[in-house]
Amino acid sequence: MRKRTVWSSGGAAPLPAYSRIARLARPLASMRCALALLGLIALVTALASLIPQNASADVTLTLFGPLWSALFADLGLTSIHQSAGFLALIALLLAQLALSLLSRGRKLSRPTGGRALGHLLTHGGLLLICAGLLLDATPYAFHGRLVLREGETGERIRLDSADAAAHPLPFTIRAKRIEPGRASELELGEGRTAKKRILRVALDAPIEYSGVSLTQAGFVDVSRLALRARGLDGGKDEWLTLEAGEEARLAARAERIELSGIAPISLDSGRTERSFFAKLTASLGSGTSKHKPPLTLPAFQYRLRDASGEARDYSNSAQALSIDGQAYLISGERSSATEPFHYLKIPLDDRGSVETWFALRRILLAPQRQSELARRSAGTTAEPAERHAREASAQKTLILFQRQGFASLDAFIEQRIPAAERDQAASLFLKLLEALAWQALDLAQGGSFPRTAQHARFVRDSLAAISDGFLYRAPVLLEERDRQRLSASVLIASRSPGKPWVGLGGLMLASGVLLMFFNRPRRPPGSA
Repeated sequence: MRKRTVWSSGGAAPLPAYSRIARLARPLASMRCALALLGLIALVTALASLIPQNASADVTLTLFGPLWSALFADLGLTSIHQSAGFLALIALLLAQLALSLLSRGRKLSRPTGGRALGHLLTHGGLLLICAGLLLDATPYAFHGRLVLREGETGERIRLDSADAAAHPLPFTIRAKRIEPGRASELELGEGRTAKKRILRVALDAPIEYSGVSLTQAGFVDVSRLALRARGLDGGKDEWLTLEAGEEARLAARAERIELSGIAPISLDSGRTERSFFAKLTASLGSGTSKHKPPLTLPAFQYRLRDASGEARDYSNSAQALSIDGQAYLISGERSSATEPFHYLKIPLDDRGSVETWFALRRILLAPQRQSELARRSAGTTAEPAERHAREASAQKTLILFQRQGFASLDAFIEQRIPAAERDQAASLFLKLLEALAWQALDLAQGGSFPRTAQHARFVRDSLAAISDGFLYRAPVLLEERDRQRLSASVLIASRSPGKPWVGLGGLMLASGVLLMFFNRPRRPPGSA
């Protein structure tokens, strides 16, 4: 019977015309189908390189915002390589390569030279690579991480997938000893009664056990922190002891504290000042103006969640930041992961404590203290009429400042003072506020607060921080008082049954390309 020709990516090969399978496989075995599949796979892979794959929701939210991150998650674009569509493309390419390899194998029965062998190796290599990728998509394969403290035992890993599902390991892992920054000593066993094996895994030096690759990915700080929740709402201070990942409810308030991490914060320089008071207090460091000194400080991160479930993120320094001889406690605040932190700089007193600032804030913002502070700041040496005028001006300034800090004074100047006199008025308000602050400090100390240049800077910095505190939306500010240092080992466990096939396929592919390159077809003599 006469045979018809079916074209494939490897050339022409005879298949029976009456074969129904041949008629169905003919479009799949064509060169056009191969190019279309390769183009689609390349396009999907390029898209996957633009969108972080298997990343947490916070990462995509930070990079793309709430709208696009939700859209990408709904379309499955955050886990493209594990999607059914991508695996279907790989399976179709595998079938196409198998048909092409079968067609080319018929031609190898004749002496066709090294170029045909190169075609065979190239197709076979691609086929093995696709088969290996499909094997790695089976439930038998996995890739995830495990975090263990010293002495802890784990037998399940958290998969690197969008849903971060848990997956059991075929053995147990116990972190026998942890050397932070270097390596971990692990005790491995496949059952409670099985003999244990102790292995050491170092950074960038993976080990194999029971068909699973274990890699030391790093170390995380899981220290236990003793925290003091200082009240910003007029309530009492509270004490908490938390580890990273733990949470606790404030006893006297409705909010919950979630200690989300212990990691350093990087602070960048640069800020924009627009108000009159910001220009006059440019050296103070306004937290709400996003001032970020170019330093990295040890810090801890926490989330404050109210009764309605709404949460805000905070990042507080665990070490004082020194700027030109003045020390500060840094506290960053933001409403979502898509926003930058707005930093509040609280000046520390001579003892390196925030006690004096909190005492000054408490007295300066107390409505019942307005008359007393205004009277003390007006002095006793002036004439009664002049003293009463000073007292009225001081009390008016304090009333405005108690509303929204410098923002209230800015608004008053914009509305009531001519443009040509606004800078002079702002300077006068600042002098009145400083006089009020000195008197508040005298009351807090129970005597005379030192009047030195360094303490004058402390007063100005304190006024700036108190003003910024109106935009610091939290009933408390956490201050680290003690730390019990602990580290945990981060291990990556993976099992890839397709890895050897992908490696062999890559070797065959490279060999086939070299054979085809060095065995080019020769033109017959006299041909154009």
